[in-house]
Amino acid sequence: MTTILPLLEATKKASLIIRRLSSEQKKQILLRLAAILEMSVEQIITENKKDLDLMPDNDPKKDRLLLNPKRIIDLANSLRDVAELPDPSGQVIQEKILDNGIKLTKMAVPLGVVGVIYESRPNVTIDVVALCIRSGNACVLKGGKEAQH
Repeated sequence: MTTILPLLEATKKASLIIRRLSSEQKKQILLRLAAILEMSVEQIITENKKDLDLMPDNDPKKDRLLLNPKRIIDLANSLRDVAELPDPSGQVIQEKILDNGIKLTKMAVPLGVVGVIYESRPNVTIDVVALCIRSGNACVLKGGKEAQH
């Protein structure tokens, strides 16, 4: 049995790095990930087929797990869409001056590490990663056992 502690420690270190990235750097990471997805369509489909071959045809999760060229391109485009969103890090949400003259500012900041457990849906992997990177967070993902490859 492997322990999750080393993974969590590494993710915490990564979160300290990603929170310091500029909005443009985060955008470029997402755009590069989109390009990598598009360049890797054949390899992704080959690996996805290994998972699909282990799943019974009547399993309702089979279609959710299925990746084809269109779905992979759609995932890449979703990365591009998130890259174009405004960076929430450092945005002022609310400001007010208290009666004693102190200025109070509520500001959006990264959480640090986001953990997500979900079933075998490759799009969730991409969606969570994209949103975490854009918002300056690192993430630990636990997808379903059906998507091992």
